[in-house]
Amino acid sequence: MKPNQMIHTLLWNDGAKDAYLYGTDLDITNPYKVKFKNELIPSGSIIKKWNSKTNYFTQRACPSAPMLDNETTYYVAFHCTSQPAGKVYIRINAYDHSNQLLDAYIQYDTYGQFALPQACASYDVQLIQAGGDGLIFESIQISKQPFESEEIDTEKTVHLLSLEPMGNAWIVPEMDLENVSYVYHPHPEVKDIEILKQDCKDIHCIGYGQHSDANAVRIAKEIGAKAYTSQEVTGNFETVYGTDESSNLFSSILDHTDVLDAYVKEQL
Repeated sequence: MKPNQMIHTLLWNDGAKDAYLYGTDLDITNPYKVKFKNELIPSGSIIKKWNSKTNYFTQRACPSAPMLDNETTYYVAFHCTSQPAGKVYIRINAYDHSNQLLDAYIQYDTYGQFALPQACASYDVQLIQAGGDGLIFESIQISKQPFESEEIDTEKTVHLLSLEPMGNAWIVPEMDLENVSYVYHPHPEVKDIEILKQDCKDIHCIGYGQHSDANAVRIAKEIGAKAYTSQEVTGNFETVYGTDESSNLFSSILDHTDVLDAYVKEQL
């Protein structure tokens, strides 16, 4: 990910709304890892849908998909695993002002890209079953910039930065510290960090707001690492708060808040 990159994120955080429920065993305890199981669901059924346009008076719901520019390339990161593997995909449908289908984009792989046609007035994103009987859904991320895999220098301390949400989007802060590798992730999983820790010299978990502080502490506590937080956090684990070390670290993030605010307003 790149500094100042805006990442629109579709989560399954609205319960059973716009979801396939008949015969379904649905666990939505963790909105970042929703478990869906249905052995009787027909292939091709829409499991979940996100809409960019709704009628509040008839649907009593706000849009769940972000506003996107037409004729602009967007990159998609699809984080979902199915049982058996490869039995789930997403379809992005573009509609005109008469709600007639203009175009459809289908993605099975983790990464892809699409563009809405010029006449597009609205679109939806559909999570579709393709023959399996269960899945674990994490998120669908949409950005104007490609999702690049991070090159990690295992000989250096890795600072794992948990992104702070701004509505249903994340902004990658602009950070520039020497001799440090960074991994950006909106909601890192402990198991993934444990694998990373086996290869790396050391890992520091960083948060810079209420949500990311909680993520940093959660990960640090699980893997026995050091947590850097923007607020004082109590607990039986090592945190760095209110020291010169933490002040220098957070100044590299917070010095760019005006830039981020301006960038968000420009994107909106």
